Amino acid sequence: MINSYGIGLDVHKLKEGGDLILGGIIISKNYSLEGDSDADVLTHAIIDSLLGAANLGDMGHFFNDSTELIYSSLQMLKKTDNIIKQNGWIINNIDSTIICEKFKIFNYSNMMKSKISETLKLNTNKINIKGKSTDGLGFIGKNEGISALAICSIYKK
Repeated sequence: MINSYGIGLDVHKLKEGGDLILGGIIISKNYSLEGDSDADVLTHAIIDSLLGAANLGDMGHFFNDSTELIYSSLQMLKKTDNIIKQNGWIINNIDSTIICEKFKIFNYSNMMKSKISETLKLNTNKINIKGKSTDGLGFIGKNEGISALAICSIYKK
């Protein structure tokens, strides 16, 4: 069996208005993240970790101005899962952290895990989502943005 590991990072600017989506779940109807898609930083970080682990580049290789724009990050995650499976990879587990000052991620983490689990057809016990704050430091601490980190383990039989 061949194992591989990948890490992903995403950051988007937080703004008033719209829907804030993290892990495919609406966290707020009063704030949103700026981006070409729904700007779901958690899902984007997971996508980059999976593509990196499979040595397939990053989101920009598959989702860019020259490809069909997909608004839903969960649809992008499903497409990413299909891409890595076509290359013989199977997801073992995903660990992630959302870095955010304004919203308590703990209140939503189980719903996010369920949504990502459903999208990837992966047991929820193989997905971990944590929330951290910056204790008021930096642009995240000033509620100007949200960031996410993800690491994954994938394997080939």
